Amino acid sequence: MTFELWRNSSNRCWVARGCVERTDVILSGSEVDPSELSLVRVTDLTSFSTPFAPLG
Repeated sequence: MTFELWRNSSNRCWVARGCVERTDVILSGSEVDPSELSLVRVTDLTSFSTPFAPLG
């Protein structure tokens, strides 16, 4: 899967955009290089029902 990648020139922040079927996927980060990430398809969220940290 190909993502467009934008890097902030003044710090380590980045944003990447890709498309999975008809869904846009946006990723952002600052402490990890995007080349270290991988995406997985999750079909059953029941094992992820207890969040360990709020988003946002």
